[in-house]
Amino acid sequence: MTTTTIGTAILLTWCFAGLSLADDRPGTPLAPEAASVATEKSAGRSDPAVILPGKPVASAAVTTTSSEVFQNVVIAAGQTYPILSTMDYSSADTVAVTVECTLCTTTATSLASSGLILQAGWTVPNAVSYVVAENKAATAFLYTDVGSALFNVYGTQFKLILQNKGTASIAIQQVTLFRRGQSTVSN
Repeated sequence: MTTTTIGTAILLTWCFAGLSLADDRPGTPLAPEAASVATEKSAGRSDPAVILPGKPVASAAVTTTSSEVFQNVVIAAGQTYPILSTMDYSSADTVAVTVECTLCTTTATSLASSGLILQAGWTVPNAVSYVVAENKAATAFLYTDVGSALFNVYGTQFKLILQNKGTASIAIQQVTLFRRGQSTVSN
């Protein structure tokens, strides 16, 4: 394995470690009827060696060979916020998106109750703009302050559109895009 492959594997493991069921987390377990509603803040980062330095604006992205990080994203009520990826997705199978909000500490201020919708837009031949192929609501997130969505790849260029269907602005600390599942051609 190359250093890049090992680093990518560690980063993906770290990012998706929070996807375990809420019942496995310390504290009071969720009641079965509340399992689909975010009621718990995720555990803090435990490995300070993996923390990336913050960026001052959302338009600046940190890009590696398989991921991009966007920080300090604010979406006004009733508005959308597009994030244009600079990676080539022609050989990828899926895109994983993670969203982290430091202000979303209670059920009332959670990403789920904020009205956040994640939309996957793709460039396709003969289309005049990006085509939205899938969308995921933050109501599926298990925790109040963090969540992720997995989208299929339908084109070579990806645009994540964050839509605020709520009545208040949403302040997101970090959005990370992961290009996943590199396809291999075999004869």
